[in-house]
Amino acid sequence: MTNKDERRKAQKLWAENKYLVLSKSHKCYLSIRKYLKNEEVKKEAVQVFIDKAVSLKESPKDIVNAYQHIWGYFKDKASIEERKEFLELLDQYKKAKLDKSVPLDYLKNLLKKYPNEYLENSTIFND
Repeated sequence: MTNKDERRKAQKLWAENKYLVLSKSHKCYLSIRKYLKNEEVKKEAVQVFIDKAVSLKESPKDIVNAYQHIWGYFKDKASIEERKEFLELLDQYKKAKLDKSVPLDYLKNLLKKYPNEYLENSTIFND
């Protein structure tokens, strides 16, 4: 396999897991991005980074950050009411009044309403 093929596979794996990693650890997210800037990359190495991130204890701060990044795909399409509702769900989650699944489910519903192939392939929605 050529380095170009290996890079393509590593980048595809990263694209699928980017928001899941971000929801676990911003530090791991940045480490993977830095690794992918190397001349040679391996899909297996990216998988190791992802596995490490997924094994970490969740941080509400990182979850909110990831959800806000995902929201960025909808901000220009969503209505003012949808924006208010999303921000309220995030606020309730930050106050530990809601489980993380509630704002994520809201984002899933937005994804159905405003399809985006890139997000549809994201593992965060299957977590």
